Amino acid sequence: MKKNLKELNPELEPGDRIILIYMDDYTNPIPLGSKGIVHDDPETYKLNRPTFSGKGCGYAYYVTWYDDEGNYIGKMPLEPDDDSWIFDKDYYKQ
Repeated sequence: MKKNLKELNPELEPGDRIILIYMDDYTNPIPLGSKGIVHDDPETYKLNRPTFSGKGCGYAYYVTWYDDEGNYIGKMPLEPDDDSWIFDKDYYKQ
């Protein structure tokens, strides 16, 4: 499937490569500009999560994060209602 490389917060699939634009998490921040890989498992890459906005049940993508040199940073969910990302243009233009 062709990726829209200019879209902010596109729907993600297992294995997608992204770049973090903004994360609303002050307790364990992932640096802006970090690259992430959405977990490959189709059963667990996107899980339901409670929301506190009154919208009922939301969801989060489970992502493994890396710095510019490819060093592991950690695993942190990406929440579409709070966080922002784009597809990794360098990866998809290969």
